[in-house]
Amino acid sequence: MDDVRIFLMDRGMEDNPIDLVPDFFQDDDIRQACRRCVAKFNETPPFNLRLNANSLPYRTYLLAGIGWQVYLAKINQLSRQDLDYDAGGMSVDLVGTRIKHFTRIAQDLKKEFMEGLHQEKVAKNYSDAFCQVG
Repeated sequence: MDDVRIFLMDRGMEDNPIDLVPDFFQDDDIRQACRRCVAKFNETPPFNLRLNANSLPYRTYLLAGIGWQVYLAKINQLSRQDLDYDAGGMSVDLVGTRIKHFTRIAQDLKKEFMEGLHQEKVAKNYSDAFCQVG
């Protein structure tokens, strides 16, 4: 949990006193993101290597995958709150701006995760096939 928070530069609820649009991630959000990251890893071909949520190896790309999933959850949560309103003759869209920012972060994390996942699975396939063919 701490590794994920350090990676996301999120120190927890107590360090985020401004609660207008919370940027922090709850522990349950991170646990669910870990499960979704493992599921994505396991369902992506080649299917030679399996993970479970309780025995994740420490890999930077897996942290990127967890970050991607936690940001997707935050984007979904914020999307439900995304209402434009006018204040003093000006249009205000704080949530929409945050959604765009989080979407860019999520896209970068997804790219890093998918590249690392692909490299690890291909390397494992080559390793398993060494001296097995022919």
